[in-house]
Amino acid sequence: MKTKNDITSRYYEYGAFKEDLTRILSDNPDVGQRRIVANNYQIPSMVNLYQNPAREAICLSVGYHETLYSFHYPTESLVGENFLVISEGTKFPGALRSRFEEYSPLGALESKRRGKTVRMHSLWKANNYFGKE
Repeated sequence: MKTKNDITSRYYEYGAFKEDLTRILSDNPDVGQRRIVANNYQIPSMVNLYQNPAREAICLSVGYHETLYSFHYPTESLVGENFLVISEGTKFPGALRSRFEEYSPLGALESKRRGKTVRMHSLWKANNYFGKE
């Protein structure tokens, strides 16, 4: 069945949010209190499903449409915070590069299905969020 027609595909595409993310967070206890963010709504939604973090994962919506997260967590309330950023692929999100003072990689999140990689994400430690332009 093609991925777009398979209603279970999304759970496999974000499956690494169970094992890999848990492992990276336990290997880096110094980042445990940081809020997890992304720049689209799907990633934080799946993080919240799989991790149920103490601080809800959210979408920053930089160059991306407003989401429900935008209303619950306005940009002004996030300025100056340090986050964990999850990005699709292996690079830090282009739209967020100028929005942080600094960022560094923490690890890769490789989601597999039947032994084949179906989606890659990366986790980043990002300091001092400047907010939206």
